[in-house]
Amino acid sequence: MMYTNDRSDALLLEYFDELLGGEIPASLPATTSEDYLTFYWGRLKLAIRKEELRGVCEFPEDADPCMLGAIDYQGATARVVDLSKLLRPAAASSSLRAPMAPYRCLVVVQGGKWALPCHRIGGMQKIHPTDIRQRSDRTSREWLLGTSLREQCVVLDVPAIVAGCLGK
Repeated sequence: MMYTNDRSDALLLEYFDELLGGEIPASLPATTSEDYLTFYWGRLKLAIRKEELRGVCEFPEDADPCMLGAIDYQGATARVVDLSKLLRPAAASSSLRAPMAPYRCLVVVQGGKWALPCHRIGGMQKIHPTDIRQRSDRTSREWLLGTSLREQCVVLDVPAIVAGCLGK
């Protein structure tokens, strides 16, 4: 069965929401809203905390989008994480595994040591901690902090992404 892009988006968001399951932990801090950078991997909207962001740059024109090794960013080497290995689950529908358009941007994190490829930048958005449905069990997919249904995005845990890459 072939799905439209809107249906594919809904399936991905449902998939990530199912991973969260259960109730929102009562221990979430009731602080003020925080700034998050939103960006798109395909049509999936992702978010990271502003504090984890070092910068944004264009995806190098001479880079092979299939070989996500490292880039020079402001005089330092930043490793580029292959998000497809994290975000494309093996059990997902084949319509969600269609070839992606070339990356256009890199979101540089961890003090410039790592970069996340993306197709476009959404911008800065304020998200209140209570709007994030956090995972209670993070024994698998540690990189998935939660989802914000209000902003319709997946919230990434950058330190967990880096730890996962270093552990492999």
